[in-house]
Amino acid sequence: MSISNYTFWKLLNDQGVEIPSIQRDYAQGRNYGKIPIIRKKFLEAIFSALDDKEKLGLDFVYGKIFGLRNEEEYKRNKKAIESLLHSIKTYANSIDLTIGETSVAEKDFEDQKLIYLIPLDGQQRLTTLFLVHWYLAKRLGKVSDLAILKNFKYKTRKSSESFINLLCSADKLEFGINLKEEIINLEGFSNTWENDPTVNSMLNVIGEIHEIFVSNYSEEQLLSFYNGLTADDLIYFDFLDLKDFNLSDDLYVKMNARGKQLSDFENFKAWLFNKIEQENLITDQSLTDYSLNFDISWNDIFWNAKSKNVYEIDDSYFEYFKLSFLSHFINDYVAKENSIIPIKAEEFYLNSEVVDILVKKSIDFDFEKFFDNNIFKKNLKTYFRFLELCKVETTGESNMEILDSALQEFFSFYLENDTCKTFSQFYFSENIMNTNWWQKLYFFAIQRYILKVDKYLIHYSQEDLNHLSDYNRIISNLIFNTYVDSPDDFKNYLYSIEVLLDSLDLSKSLIFQNDLIGDTSFRKIQKDEEITKCELLQNIKEVDTDWRTAIVSAEKHPYFYGQINFILKVSEKVIDAFITVFEKLDPLFEREILNHKSFILQRSLLTKGNYFVSKSNNKESFIKNTFGTVRDRDENWRQVFNNANKVQILKSLIFDVDYDKENVEDSLDRIIQKYVASNLIDEINFEKLHYKELYIRCPQIFTYGRENLIQLFDGHYAYQLNSSSTIGYFNELITFYIKNLYFDDLDIVKYRFEIGWNHNPGLDIENFKVNLIPSENVINVTDGSLDNYDVYQNLKGVVEKIESLVSNI
Repeated sequence: MSISNYTFWKLLNDQGVEIPSIQRDYAQGRNYGKIPIIRKKFLEAIFSALDDKEKLGLDFVYGKIFGLRNEEEYKRNKKAIESLLHSIKTYANSIDLTIGETSVAEKDFEDQKLIYLIPLDGQQRLTTLFLVHWYLAKRLGKVSDLAILKNFKYKTRKSSESFINLLCSADKLEFGINLKEEIINLEGFSNTWENDPTVNSMLNVIGEIHEIFVSNYSEEQLLSFYNGLTADDLIYFDFLDLKDFNLSDDLYVKMNARGKQLSDFENFKAWLFNKIEQENLITDQSLTDYSLNFDISWNDIFWNAKSKNVYEIDDSYFEYFKLSFLSHFINDYVAKENSIIPIKAEEFYLNSEVVDILVKKSIDFDFEKFFDNNIFKKNLKTYFRFLELCKVETTGESNMEILDSALQEFFSFYLENDTCKTFSQFYFSENIMNTNWWQKLYFFAIQRYILKVDKYLIHYSQEDLNHLSDYNRIISNLIFNTYVDSPDDFKNYLYSIEVLLDSLDLSKSLIFQNDLIGDTSFRKIQKDEEITKCELLQNIKEVDTDWRTAIVSAEKHPYFYGQINFILKVSEKVIDAFITVFEKLDPLFEREILNHKSFILQRSLLTKGNYFVSKSNNKESFIKNTFGTVRDRDENWRQVFNNANKVQILKSLIFDVDYDKENVEDSLDRIIQKYVASNLIDEINFEKLHYKELYIRCPQIFTYGRENLIQLFDGHYAYQLNSSSTIGYFNELITFYIKNLYFDDLDIVKYRFEIGWNHNPGLDIENFKVNLIPSENVINVTDGSLDNYDVYQNLKGVVEKIESLVSNI
């Protein structure tokens, strides 16, 4: 049974309270972290309500009342015992024994101390209320009321219970400057009690209460405060006796677990519910049971999403409100140079440091500073509504499980990790605010869609689920292939999502409204691709039902990462050709081939043409194989995929008669060897020798340089850079090739790397130096005097000269 406006004083008069031994110690009096700030705010809220004679609600207190007799159970037990006694007497008579007259009588049930509440959630608030009641009763000399306060018991430790009895005893206190010391100096106070965390916490809170009251209020005001607590019911809570619901022990564990830590969330919840009531923030009829849903059906969303080794969900719950608020928070401000600059500020000003506090899990987060404003209050109903639409139903059905399932196809590709396998596990975890801007934007894209549909997911038709799946695929591709690196980016793309959803007709899929995609501010290359794919899928019933399966398979390739327009172009948008091309490309860009120690993909591509991509300042790159960010992909292999000429090189490779998608490694090696055998280069003059030929024949030269960059001289000769310019070390490719291919095992042939463009790297063989002279298209071999040198115009001549020098040393 739920009892509204139930007060602590009524609770003690009706049955008493017993904090069981399994509960933790009283923690609200500890002096570390944010606890002192939280405690001060809680006490100030209580005293402000008493001073202003305004009601203050402290949320739900959950518990189980023991000692109240169940009449039906009593009658059943009495009848069973009488029947058992009758059977015993009958058996005794059968073995010649006699049992005297017996009767089953009712015990004297006048001891009201047998009736008590065991709180499963609310221990901290109840203990603080006890101390406030005690302080005023003791100071005002309410001796008879102190006896009632003894009905509040702590069973966590014997010392805690004894301390409460001492507080409520007749021992006199002067209420001087240091009340805490007065209590410790009482004759009945044991020094060992100072090792009890609950006693220490109570003493600290008593000290803080006294600090507020000692000189600020008259006795008449204190009496008014006391009447506000005991007669006017100004401070109240809603009490829920869980025994009445026949709920499983699992719920008791959940409720108890939520009270194990003193959390910002518990204080936030009390503050929030008070704000809702005072300012009438929730008028939506579908959310009128928010206080009960908050702790049961919405609570289960977080409970079901947590990891097995996590036993609390308060942090997760709190982070959800921060995450939900983030979009509205940033939307009211403009971002400039990655800083948040206020357009309109209500009671506080915002900057990049403040944003950092919001988006990271920080002990410095002050929910009142962020949430006590119109931005939060006017959007609160949407935060509640999303939880409501995803909640666990009383039937046990979970709306969130349906959402998880509908999103899984692309969530598993873009976001799944070792600890989070589903949308709910990812976005209802305690670390969600530490995610990047892409991941946050995706949450809002899904949240906004669910709110637009605005019906429980268990009521979604199959068509509704298909529309959600289509939206999820398209919006995921757009988000995760766009640079979202700052609050400015986040604000921009969030606005695009909201504009798209405002215009979206829910009666049909986004696939059939692809013009809306073009109106967003996402990257043009990805928007154009999504529109193209939508156009193919619009005719899926008329043309071929395999298009969606084929497109999704290609999008979910770990390197293509949702961007597959180059496959559509190569296949000319013909379904059979598309499937064939993708099946050939799929194994070619798996990690095993991309990172092959012999660089077989890169070398085999070079047999079909120069796939190297141009960089600034006459530089080219033979491409990194990183699977990292969107930028990593864009700066590397996507420069091949999205270049019409270079993608033809790729096409030539996969349609080579020797290419075998079932045995990629061997087939690529075969292509390379056939090319080398057919294209001899040793006697080609340097002026006609292209640097790509050296890469084809010598995989070792791919390994030099952190950035995979070469610097070109006159667009012809290549110098490999260790970093991004010749300010760092670099080599000359032909001499480096000669060293690695012909003399790799000879220590006497050393390679000389240089720094600075004015220096000429090359080979050293004792006193001899081997250097390319690019302006003359020759390699010189000079002795130590530099006066005598030989000139060579091709590889054969240089190699033979070095072999001669080595043999004569």
